[in-house]
Amino acid sequence: MSKAAGTVRQQWLAEFFTRKAPPRDVATTIARFVTGQILTMPEPLRRSMGGVRQTRLFELFGQPDPDAAAKNTVPGLWMLALVPIAVAYELEMTGDGDHRNTWRTDGTYSPCSRKDAGTWLRFTAEPGYPLSPIEQAVVDEIPCLGDSPEAATDTYTGIRGDDEKEGGTDAGDDAVSQEDQEAPDQEEPGQAEGARTQGHAEAGTAPADAGAPDDAKPRSAAGSPDQASTATAEACDIETNLE
Repeated sequence: MSKAAGTVRQQWLAEFFTRKAPPRDVATTIARFVTGQILTMPEPLRRSMGGVRQTRLFELFGQPDPDAAAKNTVPGLWMLALVPIAVAYELEMTGDGDHRNTWRTDGTYSPCSRKDAGTWLRFTAEPGYPLSPIEQAVVDEIPCLGDSPEAATDTYTGIRGDDEKEGGTDAGDDAVSQEDQEAPDQEEPGQAEGARTQGHAEAGTAPADAGAPDDAKPRSAAGSPDQASTATAEACDIETNLE
């Protein structure tokens, strides 16, 4: 487990164990956790419980002795019973060598599995310990390789905005590509006329009206607007004379 996170957590536990009794709202939680741990005896406890009294952490956590048990109340007794369990977990999660591999998800061996570490960290949050991002990732059973579980998960799975484009296009590019494939081809104004002209040039022919003089080009029957107006006026004059 992260050394920095372990140091902060152990300092918080040391302060927590100075209490003579647990907070009322978590007294039952502590009693159930301690009972469950003794009954199931998970791997971290089997490995370390026998030697916890000779460790620095046991001293840091108050180093309770039988005399303290004889003078304590029932809630306080659960606090005393929690101390060796806390030391065992912390030794297995933050010791030297392989003990620091708890957070890893690549199959690297760790004396304390992520599942067991998650059980312990989830419990520490009950009385108020603020989990760090890497600790929260272990509790949530997700990879954590960065400052937060979300960012770390992105890094682990290779999903990160700019990195994704190295192997392909993003969703926006895909949408544009799809529209390009489905939309019919549209020619720019003048493009069709240019294409027809080029086709005639390649074939050695010319368009029907290309190069023809203005007076040789076909005209509509009605002629130009001026011609139509003149013809209409002449027709009116003829009718007037006939009357």
